[in-house]
Amino acid sequence: MREYIETERPRAWWVALLLSLGGRGVGQFYNRQYTRGIAFFALPIVLSVCLAFGPPQWMALPLLVMLFAVYPVCLIDAARGASRPSPPGVPGLHRWYTYGALIFLAVSVSAATTRLVVDRLWVPSLAMEPTIPQGDFILFDKLTYRFRGPARGEVVLLESPREDEPLLIKRVVGLPGETIEIHQKIVFVNGTALPAPAEYFSDGKDDKNIRDNLEAVTLGADLYFVLGDNRDDSLDSRQFGPVLRDQILARAGSVYFSAGKDGTRWDRLGLPIR
Repeated sequence: MREYIETERPRAWWVALLLSLGGRGVGQFYNRQYTRGIAFFALPIVLSVCLAFGPPQWMALPLLVMLFAVYPVCLIDAARGASRPSPPGVPGLHRWYTYGALIFLAVSVSAATTRLVVDRLWVPSLAMEPTIPQGDFILFDKLTYRFRGPARGEVVLLESPREDEPLLIKRVVGLPGETIEIHQKIVFVNGTALPAPAEYFSDGKDDKNIRDNLEAVTLGADLYFVLGDNRDDSLDSRQFGPVLRDQILARAGSVYFSAGKDGTRWDRLGLPIR
């Protein structure tokens, strides 16, 4: 008799809605829709990981639409599902402390995903223009560098040597063991000029400026030389020197939103960072 009362107790739409606001899928769990709850919880994580790997824009756009839509759809589904007939729940499972534990689990998994798998960052500076204009929101892939080192030409997220700017976005130019030098803004790797189509110069050359000229530097076994694409407005290895492998946190994936003084840059949504 006790089990019958528990499974047939009316469910309130506002409770389902509030639980979903606390954690994706918890409202569906309250509605005894366990499979739907798991799907709503896992889908944004899967979509974010896919976008962080930087797929082609034609593939990224529908993934972005799904990512932006999944949360409001989850809320609506939870509120509407409370008034629908559903299978009996597991006896003794639907208690306030169970919902609290599920919300805690959802928040913890989301935090762990950001720390270990995917990160998001708003770009406030001009240092990576024209590749990454000011106002881009970038998804970063933290998985790839757990299996291999950064490659030349990749755009990376790294810890800044300066305390006032904890994170920087730069392009890898020099790899461990290579010799890097700069003459009149031209980067040489082991004596060969490095093709760099992403470079951007906003002013003239200066023979005495370290920004435009750098004596040969040989990188150690665990050191990388990084530069901003906007070479004339970037704080990078020319000023603070090579960076350690452990300082490089993630690889840039896709633009998941972009806005400037003229409003939303729709053409940049889903654009892979190369």
